[in-house]
Amino acid sequence: MSLNDRDHWRVKADKTSEYVDTTIVLVRQAKVPKLQKISVLLAYGPKDRRVRDPLNLVQTLKAVEDAIVRAGVVPDDNPLYVESLMPVILESGPANSRGGRLWVTISEI
Repeated sequence: MSLNDRDHWRVKADKTSEYVDTTIVLVRQAKVPKLQKISVLLAYGPKDRRVRDPLNLVQTLKAVEDAIVRAGVVPDDNPLYVESLMPVILESGPANSRGGRLWVTISEI
């Protein structure tokens, strides 16, 4: 998802729901415990070498943080519990030609 998207509200809601549901499953599979405070880093590896703006990933980061809360890792996504780090765009190329990929790193602080 990107802040540049101009989707209908229903399309946006469906995309957000997909990110939230997938993140909840992955957080539970990784057995991330309940924590007092965390930092969340979102990294994106695009499928091509076009220049991208990391701030456009903030909408995706918000969905991921909401999912982390729903998975029970922290009680809320406010600054008392979550430090949101600036999203990172990774270098891409032929090794990543199958499509863009996202990585989320949750660290206890």
